[in-house]
Amino acid sequence: MTFEEEDWLQLRDTLRKIAKEFQSSPRQSITDFNSQLKSLLQIDWIGSFEELLSGDEDFARKVRVSFREDWIDQPSPTGSSRGIDSSETNEFIEFLDQYGI
Repeated sequence: MTFEEEDWLQLRDTLRKIAKEFQSSPRQSITDFNSQLKSLLQIDWIGSFEELLSGDEDFARKVRVSFREDWIDQPSPTGSSRGIDSSETNEFIEFLDQYGI
């Protein structure tokens, strides 16, 4: 897919409109972002670091399970999605640096 400058500007404006609605409707915003960005990229999740550390969203739990299973090699079917405690935070940050690459 190729874009002319005008296409990029139009996409930018559309994404800005979607971003303005994110606080009131985050799930719909992600769907709208993905619709606009199809063939360029897709977004699985948007949130804060604190949500990754301890949030109940499926994505945050999935990331914590991957951290414990893949990074620190501690497979544990129960409790592996529990929140990241302070002793794990630095390793978790290192893990996130490589996550999805």
